[in-house]
Amino acid sequence: MEPGPLDPTVLHGQATHRSSAAWTGVDSKELHCRRREAIFHRTSVLDGRITPLLQQAGFYGVARLGFISLDWHLITAFVERWRPETHTFHLPQEECTITLQDIAMLIGLPVDGDVVTGSTCLDWRRVCYSLLGLTPGDTDIDGQRLHLTWLSQSFPTLAPDADEESIQRYTRAYILQLIGGFLFSGKSSDKVHLMFLPLLEDFEVARGF
Repeated sequence: MEPGPLDPTVLHGQATHRSSAAWTGVDSKELHCRRREAIFHRTSVLDGRITPLLQQAGFYGVARLGFISLDWHLITAFVERWRPETHTFHLPQEECTITLQDIAMLIGLPVDGDVVTGSTCLDWRRVCYSLLGLTPGDTDIDGQRLHLTWLSQSFPTLAPDADEESIQRYTRAYILQLIGGFLFSGKSSDKVHLMFLPLLEDFEVARGF
């Protein structure tokens, strides 16, 4: 028996493929995704008072998803069949990929609207104070990215007597944690780019992006 797939056209990078480890006795682990949902759902409270604002901004669907267990072996199998030239998975049946329509149906995010653009050369501490009501310290901001731990510690719960402005600030912090910890998780899994914060000033406008 020779190592390799029965159908050599499915796995594009077979010469450097991890399946060779099965023949050399090396244990190659399955892939894992960068994610922070478990921490986010343990530290953030989906208060009913922010629900109308989440719906207005278009984030209510993804906020209700909760923590989803992922099949790491299935994800690894799909990555093995990914073709970077066409951005599709090559399967024995045919090619397939994830579309924006899939995203809209699965997590409820709007995929039609204005493109997210804008300046990233802002005084981010001043932006945070204006839209979140708090100014992060020097260790809480890394360049243009805000530490998610600071957000979770600064906005643990919504006070029972919170006014409308406090509810809006809490909602912005909640959405930022969704973006940085779930939708656009970076290498550290603990930072969110502050370019998204000015877009949340008006929740109705935010839904249009």
